[in-house]
Amino acid sequence: MSFPKSPLPLVLKTFPHVLHGGDYNPDQWIKYPHVLEQDRELMPKAGCNTFTLNVFGWTALEPREGTFDFSYLDAAFERIQSFGGKIILATPSGARPPWLAKKYPETGRVDKSGRKVPYNNRHNHCWTSPIYKDLVTKMNTRLATRYGKDSKLSGTLAMWHISNELSGECFCPLCRASFHRWLEEKYVTVDAMNEAWWTRFWSHAYDRFDEVEPTDSCVDGMLLDWKRFVTWQTCEWIKLESAPLREITPDVPITTNLMGTFHQLNYHAVARHVDVVSDDQYPAFDFDSPHVLRGAASMGFRNDLFRSMKDRPFFLMETTPSSLNWRAPAKLKRPGQHQLEMTQAIAHGADGTMYFQWRAGRGAMEKFHGSVVDHNSSSDTRVFRDVAEVGARLKKLTPLLGTMPSVKVAIVYDWESKWGLSLSGGPDVSEARYDEIAVDHYQSFWKRSIGVDVIPVDRDFSRYDLLILPQLWNIDDALAVTLRKFVEAGGTLVATHDTGTCDLFNRVHMGGLPGAGLKDLFGITIEETDRVSASEIGALKVVEGDSLDLAGEGLTCRDVKALGKLTTAKALLQYDHDFYTGQAAVSENIQGKGRAIFIATRLSEVLLDRLYASLTTRLKIEGVLTLPEGVVASERGAGYGRFIILQNFTKQSQTIATGSQPLECLETQQSITGNLTLKPLGSKILRRAS
Repeated sequence: MSFPKSPLPLVLKTFPHVLHGGDYNPDQWIKYPHVLEQDRELMPKAGCNTFTLNVFGWTALEPREGTFDFSYLDAAFERIQSFGGKIILATPSGARPPWLAKKYPETGRVDKSGRKVPYNNRHNHCWTSPIYKDLVTKMNTRLATRYGKDSKLSGTLAMWHISNELSGECFCPLCRASFHRWLEEKYVTVDAMNEAWWTRFWSHAYDRFDEVEPTDSCVDGMLLDWKRFVTWQTCEWIKLESAPLREITPDVPITTNLMGTFHQLNYHAVARHVDVVSDDQYPAFDFDSPHVLRGAASMGFRNDLFRSMKDRPFFLMETTPSSLNWRAPAKLKRPGQHQLEMTQAIAHGADGTMYFQWRAGRGAMEKFHGSVVDHNSSSDTRVFRDVAEVGARLKKLTPLLGTMPSVKVAIVYDWESKWGLSLSGGPDVSEARYDEIAVDHYQSFWKRSIGVDVIPVDRDFSRYDLLILPQLWNIDDALAVTLRKFVEAGGTLVATHDTGTCDLFNRVHMGGLPGAGLKDLFGITIEETDRVSASEIGALKVVEGDSLDLAGEGLTCRDVKALGKLTTAKALLQYDHDFYTGQAAVSENIQGKGRAIFIATRLSEVLLDRLYASLTTRLKIEGVLTLPEGVVASERGAGYGRFIILQNFTKQSQTIATGSQPLECLETQQSITGNLTLKPLGSKILRRAS
């Protein structure tokens, strides 16, 4: 069967191919021209079509202030253009050249102690420095002019890449003053700020905005605002770097590479300032570990988070086909593993898989980081063959481009709640625990091949039938009203312990928890929360008349136990141990046409699976296929067909019953009837009728 050209948005408008390639550093090989010529031959041989250039190339472009040499970059463009490849061109601001740091020391960062950070590593520039902003703007203007629409190389420029893995804080006088201005704009009066931060604690009430010390660890409301400010600074930096690029090359999209659930920045906010979302992912599933499926689910969660950020396909800016130099132990990937990892990203909405790095460097700290081309410069290696096999597959997946799944389940992932929770004190309310619990809930759907969007708090909830709030710590009245409307209109809402504890300033809600009126929505008032050691496993019991049929194995809980009084809700599960006995562990409250379920503890995996199996059955939400354990399916759809991506995360062959629906293999165009077999770590991409 032939497939029509995808009518949906492409990551690169004029390039209807799945992106495959990687971070390429020809500036490191200027004195080795024979190596660069080898790259010209090896790139298409690996099935690679897109390369990221100039990520840390400032020194090569401007070895001394005002002395520019673009010859290495011109030559790289020409080599990649010669075989029809595309280039994602990075702005080089992520690493200042030594001459710049020496001549303009004020462009460097200051740490929390007020110490000037010595020139080292990367991402060491001040966010506020007027000199650095000016130098970066001039560099970006030169790049856009040279490789923009009036250049003979312009057809090769496919996308801009702002800096690299933006991160870090600066506490210099300029950044402190910027923070103080940001606070004044937000609060207008110091009294309003004092009230928001509860500054009478330890006599911290301020008289002026410029008295605020951003390293003061006792004012958690201030620390929460500092994190918001750092995200704002980062977004302003992206806007600054993007300005000349958008003016000179308005048709070239812009991205910056993000890093999963990186705790320093609110990526929902950052994503609003780029055209395409890209992520750096380094899956390294250990198939000898009993936790391999948890790891695979975590990566699925991450993929769905990035697909959901702009509600359109994303791509991997970095991954590796081999081992990682920064992960211990640095295990090699077993045969088939790399193909499976890349297929998983495609299955969850990626329209490209790129590598760090194309060619391994000879020296410095990443010389043993996995690469497509190793130090022997040969295509006759297992890793190179793996990459070529991925490239050959991706060439056949053009019909998937721009497609998205049809999803009825959403999990809210909120960076500000993660921050607020962790800033409130105690080792058991950490950012890591926030992520763990979010994945707990996601995993129940992933295992049964039910699609999930991972969304911010300001998304339209009405498109979903089931909405889940893992530890949504910070909630204001407006969000509470939106949640109530969602339930009253017929939605099913599930919230966990710690939801609705604080307002947006990280002040505890008064009048009972969960706050902002949510105690009425859930029909329960939480009075105490006990946080216990991981070894303390508590028993639960099913309440007679349980509407979700939760009886069975695994009636246990751990880590946290919220205790409260039911008002209008009915208990489905109760604690059955210690002094908690008889109090509700899971409750359900009917509101309008819908229902609100409150999970007051961390349920065992098997029990959480059973709860969501019951809810999805009630809501008639079905998985893509019924599959053996360790095999999952994802679906991407388009106006002319729907695609099923099967993935086997086990070391055994698995037999899949496809049922009576007409299916064909997208890669071979062969019809599939009855059963099919997936080899260990294998995957298949199928098409079925709409």
